[in-house]
Amino acid sequence: ASTDDSLDIIRSYNDPRVVIHTNEQNMGQTRSLNTGLKKAQGKYIARMDADDIAYPNWLEEQYKYLTNHPDISVVTTKAAVIDSVSKLKRILNSPNTFEEMLLESMFASPLNHVGSLMNKTAVESVGGYNPDMVISADFSLWSNLLYKKNRFATTQQVLVAIRIHGASTSVVRA
Repeated sequence: ASTDDSLDIIRSYNDPRVVIHTNEQNMGQTRSLNTGLKKAQGKYIARMDADDIAYPNWLEEQYKYLTNHPDISVVTTKAAVIDSVSKLKRILNSPNTFEEMLLESMFASPLNHVGSLMNKTAVESVGGYNPDMVISADFSLWSNLLYKKNRFATTQQVLVAIRIHGASTSVVRA
């Protein structure tokens, strides 16, 4: 139920690996994430927002990390924070060690949601995203995964850019 040109853009790829699903009405981001999770057929779930940027090697690097570290359920990356005109504001760093992530999770989200690659089975084992969470659905998911003793990691490269501006969901709804 997107209201921008994203459906036309996705259709223009003409790639049989891309499966398009449209909601009949706008269900909100969290419920749409769960719909995507149910429809996904792969082993991993990649997470990206519409106005953010994935660098060309993002998925490849995250995939290599998870396949080389089967004990890890979610891997995230460092991220460039950019403004509405793509000007670099800062680098967003997730904690480097799992112990740092546990400590961070007591106060804030320990991972960048954008740019994360998740083991689908692990995410499904905790029920996916809490549909009642309008914002902070990622924090709720991370908390549930940590409670079930799932492990997280952060790759050290900057592989995505997160756009922060006045209309960003996290800014508008916070």
